Amino acid sequence: MLARDGARRHAPARIRSLAKGRVAGFAVGMDLVEVCFQGSGKTVFVPPGTTLLAAAGMAGIDVATGCTRGMCGTDAWHVQGAADCLHVAVEPERATLDRMGVAADCRLLCSARVQRGRVVVAGDAVAG
Repeated sequence: MLARDGARRHAPARIRSLAKGRVAGFAVGMDLVEVCFQGSGKTVFVPPGTTLLAAAGMAGIDVATGCTRGMCGTDAWHVQGAADCLHVAVEPERATLDRMGVAADCRLLCSARVQRGRVVVAGDAVAG
């Protein structure tokens, strides 16, 4: 890469990876899902199938978790997005959310997997 002064400079690693057709280890052209964390203003792009807990980690957001298998409920958060932006909640996540009596827009971050589009993680369902 040439600088304005004509000197040769090494391109930053991110630019080199883009030139090789890869972004953060994923093939360019893969439909990444945008995950926005409303309270922090942070946004990450992740491949389909990533849990919201993993996305939070990528964004540098600490989330209190217990078992990470959808049974304890410590990571219930309000989530907004199109109906098909997340995989449907299944057992044991569904039973945990029902037992907790949280709002219909709540999901367990350890279990909720992104599917497509844009997901907004709006806030902790228990803490308010």
